Amino acid sequence: MWDRTLNSFNKGYHWLKKEEEGAREQNGTRHGLGEDREANDGQELARRRAQSNVIPMLPKAFTFKRQNSEMRDRLMPHEPSPAERRAHSTDRRVIPGHNHDISPPPLPPYASAPHIIPAPETTSHLVLDDTEVSPNANQTDNQYAEDDQSISLGSIHQALESVADSLEDPVFQAELELRWILNLSMHFRDMSDREKFFITYAAEPNRWLRVTVSLDYRNLDSLPNDSLEADLKSLHYQRDKSARIYEAVRDSLSDIKWYDTVTNLKLQTQDGRLHVHVTEDVYENIQYPAASVIGHLECPHIPESDVEFDSHISGFVYRVRVNGYPSHNDASISPPVDNLFIKKEIPGPDAVEEFLYEINALASLRHSHHVVHFDGIIVSHDSQSPNADSAPAETPKIKGLLLRYASKGALIDILYDNRIIPSPTQAHHPSPTSTGALADMDGTLLPLDLRLRWAYQILVGLQDIHAAGFVQGDFTLSNIVLDSENNARIIDINRRGCPVGWEPPELASIIKSGGRVAMYIGVKSDLFQAGMVLWGLGEGWDEPERVERPLTDRWGCKGGDAPGWFRDLTAMCLSERPHDRLPAEELVRRFEQ
Repeated sequence: MWDRTLNSFNKGYHWLKKEEEGAREQNGTRHGLGEDREANDGQELARRRAQSNVIPMLPKAFTFKRQNSEMRDRLMPHEPSPAERRAHSTDRRVIPGHNHDISPPPLPPYASAPHIIPAPETTSHLVLDDTEVSPNANQTDNQYAEDDQSISLGSIHQALESVADSLEDPVFQAELELRWILNLSMHFRDMSDREKFFITYAAEPNRWLRVTVSLDYRNLDSLPNDSLEADLKSLHYQRDKSARIYEAVRDSLSDIKWYDTVTNLKLQTQDGRLHVHVTEDVYENIQYPAASVIGHLECPHIPESDVEFDSHISGFVYRVRVNGYPSHNDASISPPVDNLFIKKEIPGPDAVEEFLYEINALASLRHSHHVVHFDGIIVSHDSQSPNADSAPAETPKIKGLLLRYASKGALIDILYDNRIIPSPTQAHHPSPTSTGALADMDGTLLPLDLRLRWAYQILVGLQDIHAAGFVQGDFTLSNIVLDSENNARIIDINRRGCPVGWEPPELASIIKSGGRVAMYIGVKSDLFQAGMVLWGLGEGWDEPERVERPLTDRWGCKGGDAPGWFRDLTAMCLSERPHDRLPAEELVRRFEQ
């Protein structure tokens, strides 16, 4: 997401609407779909569509074949490379108006500028269609072409130039920030050449729609070089793919009949036109829990209509402002800075129980100084009756949770931003460290006492979580943030599981056999991951999961300066045997000695 953040969603959206209205005055009014459309409206709509080669059709349901193919358990999240993750993180912090770099073209080593000839520009057409067209009539979902797809250099640069031109348009950039938000992208576990994007689309300022976009690259050889599929295949970053998709469907979004649940857009180039097959994504429908399931908790209930979008953070997490937020009776809880909060939504239908677990955990930990502060739940805004004579109100549904905004950002980004990069001479001729390892980094700009302070606060937060009867479950540097006073706070208490590289040794055999890791998450796995966090702080290194194990033998390999007692404390957490890992309470006590 490009960081040209606007102060409020409504302000940015009205500006966009003004631009759109100006375009309508020049090109005529664009009408949406409707069953009872007036005759003259229909004639005008038909005339405009004939001019733009857009043929909208009414949506229909998924075929059974696609339903089975796109079930969530057959998908895997796209894991961004370190470079892509860093680029996304940097985009959220750069100065307004700064354009981010687009995906680098995957050029062969021998290619040079004189050998690259851009492909001629062509015009693509968009067709909105409800016809379910099989990617290959002679091929089932379990049979895929094994030949590698090749893309010409001209096609690659044409795609890059298209995205670059769009990103230079300030209106287009603002729409990507405010109206077309990439939450997640996934590929298929069967390794077929397909992708699925999860989008939040703001059709109106107070109408946010969940959208999934399906792409199939398996028949790329039969498609023209200027097809959307070829363009996307040539792009490296998922955010650039999302921008290219939005560019392709942008002018026809108003013609789509959206579902109130989740709408799937299957994009497919056929006969030189881009077809958009509109269906309801039934497997992504979330059964939002009733607010009564947490009736035992005393916390504010904030209607959706009072939540004002500010910017996208990552995934299904947003920075927001809340109108008329209830004031706290507890004087020990400071008010939010600039009325800024974090809104966290339920990411998918399989995460409802994890979400409720997190709400219960955070409500129990509201007075912890080193766990993110819980400010309430966000409920469906149609859950209250307008007056006494109206029909009974619907049962309030939990749509998200409200957290205190940590303005300094994630600890992983702080560590990365403060790396000391060695000179080329140092990189090729590293000096031996006290442990005999070779240092490939010179260390960190962060002072040792500050890193030790964060380490202590993190252990105190983990102690509070375990004392309350919960486990963090995904205890990584990404899930530790720094508040406005530079204090460490733990986030994401939901037992989600261990990311690759963060799993404790006792889970290795379970992962290898394909078992469900979440069933084995507990206090001891939290403690091992705490050891990795401490090691990262001691070394000033943001990616301990990429360092060869055992980490206790790698002290100094990143130029760290941790004292001996801190290394011993970390070793207790990183013990191969879960029985030898001391509880967080004991670690805090030893830290204080």
